[in-house]
Amino acid sequence: MNSWQVLLRSAAIAVAWALADQLYAFAGGEHPTLQGFASKFLGTLFLVLVFGPAAQRLPWPFQQRAAVLWATIFTVQTFSTHLEAYYFIDWPLRRIVTSGVAGFFQALIMAWIVARLFPPRVEDATVQSDLRALFQSRHLISWIWRFALADIFYVFTYFVFGAIAFRFTGPYYLDPAYGLNLKLPENPLLFKLQLLRSLIYILTMLPLIAGLRLKKFYMAILIGLVLWVGGGLAPLVAYYHWPVPLRFYHSVEILSQNFTTGFILVYLLGRRIKPIT
Repeated sequence: MNSWQVLLRSAAIAVAWALADQLYAFAGGEHPTLQGFASKFLGTLFLVLVFGPAAQRLPWPFQQRAAVLWATIFTVQTFSTHLEAYYFIDWPLRRIVTSGVAGFFQALIMAWIVARLFPPRVEDATVQSDLRALFQSRHLISWIWRFALADIFYVFTYFVFGAIAFRFTGPYYLDPAYGLNLKLPENPLLFKLQLLRSLIYILTMLPLIAGLRLKKFYMAILIGLVLWVGGGLAPLVAYYHWPVPLRFYHSVEILSQNFTTGFILVYLLGRRIKPIT
């Protein structure tokens, strides 16, 4: 599948997804808007442009590709972001859970579509065989220090780049005049939360790191994009209720945090494999 075919299929999925979102909003009593359609279209387009090529590089049976794509999309885009939202946004727990359940099924549908429309050229491996080969590629002590370093690396980038970004995002959290219901948790709690989110990211990325048939440098870029687009850019673009500047600042912040983390994860945890040509 060439680049134009990838782009056209991604755009078609994004259009259908945005239309379905507008119909769902209309059924719930909201008025469809061009802004809502455009935001959902762009967010979905970015997501598919990352996960579609990833699906093409996973030489697994359809069911396994769909399952791993679902777990990745749901965890990165919904579970991890909602876990943080619980502490950063003054929403009732019921609203967060309801949104999370919706994200569960949306990720399931999206994963099925992407796995079906972006198949690999060959299916000559399984998730189990690739993960087994990955874990057997180094000793236990090596895995322990690599996991520990990977976990700390994300937390380090989160606080460093988060502190820089707060110069721009801070007013939206501190000034109630914006009416966004944003809040700031205490630093000790925030540190523990990010350690947990970092571990979630690592475990979620392992099947992709084990299975993607790409040279290490290109795999590092793709894993970085998975974490950034899935965990930041796509949902922020689609969530048009927030002011554009806040969404832009957070997108750049998450690029600094998630993309660099994904890139480093591949070099810390990956193994040398033969790319699909």
